[in-house]
Amino acid sequence: MSHWSTVKTAIKNKTGLLAALKELFPENQISENEIVRGYSGNRLRAEIVLKGKTGSYDIGFNNENGTYAMTTDWWGAKREFGNETDFTNGLNRCYAKSVAKAKAKKLGYMVKETENENGDIQLVLTKY
Repeated sequence: MSHWSTVKTAIKNKTGLLAALKELFPENQISENEIVRGYSGNRLRAEIVLKGKTGSYDIGFNNENGTYAMTTDWWGAKREFGNETDFTNGLNRCYAKSVAKAKAKKLGYMVKETENENGDIQLVLTKY
């Protein structure tokens, strides 16, 4: 049997969250104010939903007091999105990059992104 799990995150910026999800899962549908699907037809509503391509399990995000909480049924979701730890780590990394790039661009910087051999992301900011 499976169940819903909700994990609080440090994610605060909706635009950054959406950008990170789109970058990490370009082929998945990302919806707002939508139903999250779980085990045996269980459903709940979320502000942002990353839809599973297989049609059975999704991941939902709701803003709770200024930060987003992530809800899914990992038993089924892990088949498509990987395990909870890897998914969360990848999302946090991509979210941080998206927010930093958006802030830099807003301040008038050009942003060049590179990834080192060890997987570290480096942002080079240039202002003319």
